[in-house]
Amino acid sequence: QLYTQQKDSTRFPYLNRDIARIYSAKHKNDSALYYYQKANSLASQLGLRKHEILISSELGCFLYEINQPQKAKEYLLEIKTHSSQTSNALLQALDNIAKFYK
Repeated sequence: QLYTQQKDSTRFPYLNRDIARIYSAKHKNDSALYYYQKANSLASQLGLRKHEILISSELGCFLYEINQPQKAKEYLLEIKTHSSQTSNALLQALDNIAKFYK
């Protein structure tokens, strides 16, 4: 229903990302992971590289937090393939990655 109310399809990835954040806050990791992955997939399908970079970095951080470092690494390395296209998104992604080293 939320999708049909939105006229701007570029919001779909962030809607799913926000749902993932809610589930993450409630420690419902399986549901959070599902919505993060859905958000990432939607961003990719819609060709929204900036969105995909930001969601991939957040998904990578989430996976690291739930003790899945290898999967986290895969998503964080995926960012490199899109990094030349969107410098601001890359900076945000790097900020997310830097959280691991604090």
